[in-house]
Order: sequence, then C-alpha cells, then structure tokens
Amino acid sequence: MTKKLAEHAQAAKGLTKKGAATRARILEEAHALLVEKGHHGLVLREVALHCGVKLGTVQYYFASHESLVLGVLEAEAARDLETIERAMAQDSPAKDRVRALAVELIERWSRESAVLYSTLLILSQQSDPFRSLYQRIYANFYTSLVSAIEQVRPGLDRSETELRARLMTSLIDGAAMQTHEGSRARFLERVVEEACAIALS
Repeated sequence: MTKKLAEHAQAAKGLTKKGAATRARILEEAHALLVEKGHHGLVLREVALHCGVKLGTVQYYFASHESLVLGVLEAEAARDLETIERAMAQDSPAKDRVRALAVELIERWSRESAVLYSTLLILSQQSDPFRSLYQRIYANFYTSLVSAIEQVRPGLDRSETELRARLMTSLIDGAAMQTHEGSRARFLERVVEEACAIALS
C-alpha cells in the first residue's frame, strides 16, 4: 500500500464497518455530483439525499463543503497511485508495463479525473488547504512514477528519473485536456508511444 493510500485509509480509521461504508458511500456520491455539477454545484444536502441519510450524517464525516471536496480529491489521487502500482506489478516486460500504465492513466485522466483535477488546480490558486493537497498529490504521484521508471531503467541518475516522471505527467495531463481535438484514438496512441519513450529511452 502506498503512503497516500495509507493516509486515505487512515481517514476512515476508528470507524465501525458500517461507518466506513457510510463514509465511502458519501465520497462516491460526492464524486459523482462533483463531476456532474462542479465544485459550486456540490451541495451537502444533495449528497445526503442521494445517500439516503440525514445532512447531519454527512457533516459527521465531512464537517464542511471544503472537507468533502478535499476527501473526494484525495480518494481520486489514491486511485491513481493504485493504478501505477497495479500496472507496474504485472508480470510482463518493462515496455509493456509502462505502456499499460500510460494507457490507463490517459483513460482515467481524460474522463472524470480531468474534471476533478481541473477543480483541484483552480481551487489550489484560491485556498491554502487545496494548495497543500495539490502539492501532496503531485509529490506522491511523482514519487510513485519515479519508482516505476526505476524499475524499467534502474541505472538512471535520480535527477534524470525525476525529470522523466515530470515529463510523463505533463504529457499525460496535457493529453487529457486535448482529447477533443482531431483523431482521439491516434492522438492517444501517440501520447502512449511518447510516454513510453520518455520512460524507456
């Protein structure tokens, strides 16, 4: 389990099994509403309604709108780190593992994750808690990606490995924001090729 996944699990620590399930359901509904309606459209009362619980129940787990949005974004980031771990744990050649990783991240980031991370970027410019979360998410992501690159290119200088992690992230981030342009399939295929080249060259 990565550090970020452990931190996310820690947020639910001390809860009963039912409490942890309720908290997870609240995050799931909030995730869907945040993607559908945006940051300002995410209303605690509506989350409660969708979950079939009282407003006070939502506020027990997430005291404010801000804490709920932070929780949704943290959960999304934890899933991304899980994606990296899963792809790099495959019993396949290094090139295939990097390719699987790039494909899965592009698919995730060009759908719902694009909305969530765009929200995080905007809020990080306006609020210290979101700025801090933005920095933590990317630091954890870079750390995981550095580990993945070290698996396929173990002899690289650390600074070069870190640079490659940032370049791969920039490429995939940018691809997720531009999938509406031109031939989507060919564009994403080329992005995967370039991401693999960055990691493996």
